[in-house]
Amino acid sequence: MIQNDVSRNNSLEFRKDLVSVVMPAYNSEATIRESIQSVIHQNYPKVELIVVNDCSTDGTDEIIKEIIAQNTKLEIVYISKDKNQGVAEARNTAISKAKGEYLAFLDSDDVWYPTKLIKQVDSLKSSNGYFSISSYEVIDEESRYLGKCLKVPTKVSYRSQLKGSSIGCLTVLIDRKVIGNDIHMLSIGHEDYLAWQQILRKYGDATPLKEVLAKYRVQESSRSSNKMRSAKWQYKIYTKHLNINPIQAMYYEFRYVVNALTKYSK
Repeated sequence: MIQNDVSRNNSLEFRKDLVSVVMPAYNSEATIRESIQSVIHQNYPKVELIVVNDCSTDGTDEIIKEIIAQNTKLEIVYISKDKNQGVAEARNTAISKAKGEYLAFLDSDDVWYPTKLIKQVDSLKSSNGYFSISSYEVIDEESRYLGKCLKVPTKVSYRSQLKGSSIGCLTVLIDRKVIGNDIHMLSIGHEDYLAWQQILRKYGDATPLKEVLAKYRVQESSRSSNKMRSAKWQYKIYTKHLNINPIQAMYYEFRYVVNALTKYSK
């Protein structure tokens, strides 16, 4: 059952107003500098960045260390794994180290606008919300705008999300006074979608911001580029993890696919 009234969890100690940014990285030497710089240049004053290098084999490690050595503004926590475990476990590692009252997520190939965090924190405080998302635009491997964006709808709930995802992981900001440490990503396809659905079902609707605050990079090597495989991942989430019966799951799968084909506007 979806709860409309958000209760505050005051039993856990988090650093007040601090935003902990979760950034998994794997072989991202071409893009990670731009991603980290977009965090460093945030207008919001209280930010820590937690970068988890998931055993990259390119120059990712050297670039991260160079940025840390030159950085004088941002608190950066760097964790380098000696075994590749995948994006879900990299995010979980970062979450376990996060000290902030808020959690935000940015992959090492995506980019934020400078006002992203301050607008979302202000939105949550003014609305008494706990889960902020925004619209985002789509760029290519060379950071060129592709003329497409995802515009979030007015209502984003567990039930609306069954019919198609409106939540870009790169736009998520969550208040941990509400969810505490109740967030964990499984090592499956569409791991972030499942995590958001579990949170929405338990704690209530998200607070959407119509404004474009982030840039999502489309790459040919993207894990979700194979549409057939992506559809299989989604059906498995419906039936195995959300316990939806197969007939309903087929309906939601159809709606999800239609939404995936039409969700970006120009």
